[in-house]
Amino acid sequence: MLLAARLDYHNVMDDVTFSPRAALVYKPVPSHTVRATYNHAFQTPTANQFFTDILGVRDLFEGQRLEPLLGFAPTTDLRAQGVPGGGFSFRRDPFGAPMFRSPYARLGGLSESDYIGLNDESFTNVMWSVARDASVAGLGVGFVDQGLLTSEEAEAVSGALATVLPLQVEGVTNALFKLDLEREGFVPVNDVESIEPLRVSRTQTYELGYKGVLGDRVFFGIDVYHTRVRDFFGPFAVATPNVFLDGTTLQSELYNDLQVALSDPENAEAAEALAVFDTMPGIGNGNGSAADEVSFLVGRALAAAIPFGTVSPEQAFDETAVLLTRQNFGNISLNGLDFNVMYHVTRRWALGGTFSWVSDNYFDHNELGDDDPTQAVSLNAPRQKYSASVRYTDPGLGFAAELRGRYVGEFPVRSDVYIGTVDAYTVVDLSVDYRVPFSPNTRLTLTVQNVLDNEHKEFVDVPDLGRLGLLRISHAF
Repeated sequence: MLLAARLDYHNVMDDVTFSPRAALVYKPVPSHTVRATYNHAFQTPTANQFFTDILGVRDLFEGQRLEPLLGFAPTTDLRAQGVPGGGFSFRRDPFGAPMFRSPYARLGGLSESDYIGLNDESFTNVMWSVARDASVAGLGVGFVDQGLLTSEEAEAVSGALATVLPLQVEGVTNALFKLDLEREGFVPVNDVESIEPLRVSRTQTYELGYKGVLGDRVFFGIDVYHTRVRDFFGPFAVATPNVFLDGTTLQSELYNDLQVALSDPENAEAAEALAVFDTMPGIGNGNGSAADEVSFLVGRALAAAIPFGTVSPEQAFDETAVLLTRQNFGNISLNGLDFNVMYHVTRRWALGGTFSWVSDNYFDHNELGDDDPTQAVSLNAPRQKYSASVRYTDPGLGFAAELRGRYVGEFPVRSDVYIGTVDAYTVVDLSVDYRVPFSPNTRLTLTVQNVLDNEHKEFVDVPDLGRLGLLRISHAF
């Protein structure tokens, strides 16, 4: 039996970690070994996780497109920031609702550092004024690009919208949506919770292994294990929801206003210009009024799609940025198996194989015990992979060669902003090692990865990999 332990102290976190290890090894005969092990490991946050301040994407929502309308560009960046010692806290209004900061704040006589309450009627109308101007300027143009309107019809639509859309709205609320990098869109959230300081991640592994030799020709080993991780470190993930005009209440308000405006004889010309939406394929319902179509297009499709602010923590360096940060997630557990075998056919020829399997490599928010659907962690590794090889060795000539085929299964990736899926791939590798006859301490090693030039990716957002050859010369003194 082997026993070991270590004690670690982290001065930044003021935390002491005790890590015991134990192994029980049994050898009934020299050629067979059974072992049982227990290991307690830990991982502390890195300096990068504590103190990161990296601009990921400038002007994430392309606010510069609104500069001609507003006279300035309301930009919202995507920024990664480390978790401070006290964590992140969010300011709330007297009713407990989270408050936000906005790059449009100057339109309401505020600065970007000022907090704004959700559903604040005054600022909601600031948001509506931006959405209204954007609708007047761009709704018709978008349908020209799709070939559904002519330029003349789009110009008439803009003039009509400027006439019938209300300057102020009542009863319109705000909605919170969080950017989901995996789905490349927004998902609704109800609230935001304070982010606790980072904690030490602790791993416990129980392993049972067997290694043996059969007839001096077959060498094999098998290991099965169970691993539990507490306070798993996740990748950089979006921690701050964005504030939008609520599409449901805005559409309802616009529909009521447009019903009145379009039935007014003084707006007959505007009603005629907007009637193209009532008969437009896939959009119009042909009921003789464009009120429902326009209220949907403006209220839901356009105005409710503009992020007007960010529920940013008080400790954020960039007050209006969408914040990426690391967090500890709940406990996860998984099982795994590793197997390897080598069969020596002759003194020079050998056949080998390996197989690895893990029970789970992706944990969604339900498995992590988190209500936020955007939260998930991935091992960034396949659930199964295996290989087969043939090896030739001639000690007299100082020559060895191996041909190996490898299969790697499909696996999801969630590593900071790198999110996606790596497709399964199979490659064949070749390695040749030769001892130079006239210089016994000199060796030539040729390695060719992916001999068959099967182009594939081994991670997301990286170039395809093809054949790669490496020649190495080494000399031992």
